[in-house]
Amino acid sequence: IEARKQALAQSAATPAAAPAQAAAAQRPPAADPNVALAQKQRDLVAAEKARADAEAAYFAANKKLHDVRQQIADARAAGEKRDTLIRQRDVAQKNHDQIVNQYELKKKLAEQKAYPAIPSLANVTVDDKGDPRPMYTLIACGSIAGLCVCLGLLSSAGTGAGADDSEMSRMYAGDSYAADSGDAYALTDEAHDEPTPVEV
Repeated sequence: IEARKQALAQSAATPAAAPAQAAAAQRPPAADPNVALAQKQRDLVAAEKARADAEAAYFAANKKLHDVRQQIADARAAGEKRDTLIRQRDVAQKNHDQIVNQYELKKKLAEQKAYPAIPSLANVTVDDKGDPRPMYTLIACGSIAGLCVCLGLLSSAGTGAGADDSEMSRMYAGDSYAADSGDAYALTDEAHDEPTPVEV
């Protein structure tokens, strides 16, 4: 109250300083320092809590940003891989279409060709002519036997002709010549003057 009275007195004395004095009069009286310190401590705790919350939100947002960037990179790589696969699919599709066209063309050409009828069991007949090997064996044996007989006859005929020649030579020689194998006779050769010894 006293302070208010003094303020009013001074404001009346100095009208220019009235607003400043009025503001000073409106301020509350000085508070207890302990109360102010406790209030400041509470404010500090609240500020630190707000700071921790802000840091947690920052780290969460940073992690989310990193995840988003990783997703963007994965999406870009997946898009490039998709484009590569699409190109490969287009090439494979073209090759497939070409093979299908070739198959259809060959199928049409095959339908135009004539094929023989499929044989059945009724069309199958047995043509059994026998084994000709025994006949060939008999023919060969008969040929060999005939050849041997012919050679034997020819050899015996040659031996008989030699005996007949020797008999005829003895007949032409006459009775004056004796058939002695140890005697030697001299025959006169017309080409040579001297006799030639001949063993009979």
